[in-house]
Amino acid sequence: MLQQLVAQPLSRVKIADLLANALRRRHEARYDDGVARLYRAIESLAQLSLAERHEIPSTDNVPLDRVPEPLRDEWALRVRDGKLQVGLQDAFALLDELGDQTGKAFKALRLDDRERSPLAARNQSILAHGFEPVGMKVFDQVWRSAMSLGGFSDSELPEFSHLASN
Repeated sequence: MLQQLVAQPLSRVKIADLLANALRRRHEARYDDGVARLYRAIESLAQLSLAERHEIPSTDNVPLDRVPEPLRDEWALRVRDGKLQVGLQDAFALLDELGDQTGKAFKALRLDDRERSPLAARNQSILAHGFEPVGMKVFDQVWRSAMSLGGFSDSELPEFSHLASN
């Protein structure tokens, strides 16, 4: 497992590790930390889908000619130095426009609603752009969404031995 994590910069194994790490944060009642990891896992799912199924290796440099209309016209103004960078929401919008099931699942889970999605709570967290603490309820919503979006089962998540504390 560790060799798989190190060998590949982005993989389902790495995403499963992020999810397991988030769950450990939940058990410690560190919900902000946990949701930050879940957010990164969800973002990684989009990046992995774009790379594996659409030959877009990086969300830091999306070729504009790979972006379907109407997104291409909308996003063309954002190209800087020949590079188009897309964040989590835009990566899933791109997947949806490309007809990818992961993009469709993101919409079905209503994670694309920038105001009502549980991901919005992450953006208001002290670990992102705000000052609002994230609670267990939000963690659990984002957790269920991440597991569903990635098609993960609990058995796919790595488990680590608990170390005794002093």
